[in-house]
Amino acid sequence: MNRCSHQNMRVVWTKYGSYDNEYLKPQLRNYCDDCGRLVGGALKHSSAKADTPHLSQEEATRYEREWRERAIRSCHERVSEEERRKNLWRAEHEAYLQTQEWADKRQLVLRRANGICEGCGKAPAVQVHHLTYQNWRNEFLWELRAVCRPCHLSVHGLEADNG
Repeated sequence: MNRCSHQNMRVVWTKYGSYDNEYLKPQLRNYCDDCGRLVGGALKHSSAKADTPHLSQEEATRYEREWRERAIRSCHERVSEEERRKNLWRAEHEAYLQTQEWADKRQLVLRRANGICEGCGKAPAVQVHHLTYQNWRNEFLWELRAVCRPCHLSVHGLEADNG
């Protein structure tokens, strides 16, 4: 984090730190004008010249601020892409649930359970739950369970609406 391969370095005075500037002593540091990094540790004050510029807190924190902004932007982009993939999969899954292939599997699972929920063993089974999506669209029947609506909602961590 404290390295830079750019050539455009200059020596500057800064009060860069995590405390309020008034409590920090000035430091002489190498600063990269290309990326905004403070490079390396503090230099000896005796190497300063009369015209050595003072770096503002804003300039001193430019690299960290830009790095943080890039990281946040990248995170948002990853989340957006993940959300896009989830939505695409949901749409494909909803389309699959409308196929005759799914209707036939669903009927076999409901018949296997004699129309009784395999979650509570009491209520009529009206839905089929995937235990896994590993073989999605080519499920083995043992990967599917006949369930009532309240059990299906419960297994997904949802509450049944009382309406």
